[in-house]
Amino acid sequence: AVFGALRGREAAWLPRWMRPVVAVVASSLIAGLGTAPFAAAHFNQVSHYGLLANVLSVPVMGTVVMPAAVLAACLAPLGLEGVALWVLDRGLRWILMIAHWVAGMEGAVSHVVSPQGVVLPILTLGALWLILIQGRVRFAGAVAVMAAFVVWTGAERPALLVSDSGGLMGVMSPQGRALSRDKGDGFAADSWLENDGGPVGQDVAAARSGFFRDGKMVRVDVADVEVLMVTGKTAIAGLEGCAGADVLVTDQRDLMAGDRPCAVYDAARLRETGSLAYWVKDGRATLRTARDVTGDRLWNGGMPPRTGDTVIARGTAPLDQ
Repeated sequence: AVFGALRGREAAWLPRWMRPVVAVVASSLIAGLGTAPFAAAHFNQVSHYGLLANVLSVPVMGTVVMPAAVLAACLAPLGLEGVALWVLDRGLRWILMIAHWVAGMEGAVSHVVSPQGVVLPILTLGALWLILIQGRVRFAGAVAVMAAFVVWTGAERPALLVSDSGGLMGVMSPQGRALSRDKGDGFAADSWLENDGGPVGQDVAAARSGFFRDGKMVRVDVADVEVLMVTGKTAIAGLEGCAGADVLVTDQRDLMAGDRPCAVYDAARLRETGSLAYWVKDGRATLRTARDVTGDRLWNGGMPPRTGDTVIARGTAPLDQ
């Protein structure tokens, strides 16, 4: 769309040798701006020096890497592809060197929180409207794009997250998300912290305040709900009732789950529900499971999750076990 708008306009003030350079810079800038919101939404980071990296690597990709790849394919039946592959290798090494150099610069990236589900559809439709529609009405697309970014700034994250293994919790604290363990469930921990827009090491997040620890038991209060996580066979076998908690989470199969006066999410039940997320609104905690979001899938057994365990007030027992 940008190059279409520039078509037919002469840049007489530019020396002829500068025009290809300006074209590379412009295309890199346009592509970077166009893909930045989607990269930020999916990877929770914004690259500040992507334009520099593209300007230094895109010409090599077009003039060295791709021609060498085509030449290698043509020479391969004759067994003469070695020289072309050597050139290809050098071009790729240059691109990787530029990538590592730029990524290592101070302030190379900043991190953002994951957007709500409506943000990317609104942004995409607004951008397409701006590009495809003719006349002044096209600028309504720019309004939609800006509205998407405004909505994004109000993105919220769950107050408490529980991994589907039953071995890790993450509570939102003033310092960022605090984790219940400094090791284990690393994939879940990294994903939570990235989606929060604050990717620090798991050990750093585990050092934050927010949990009450007592050996194999970890407690946390989320609005009007107290959640207790118990890890290990011995600890769950020796636990009397729910130890005053509203929700019990364990990485073991709890044979006493049906007799406990609280909502129990043991290893068996978590295989049905998937991970847990507690959201707080108006001082009350509401539970959503991964199963609530995804529905039935081939990999989750197609079994409906048990209902009735959204704890409304402290001390309220589950409606059904």
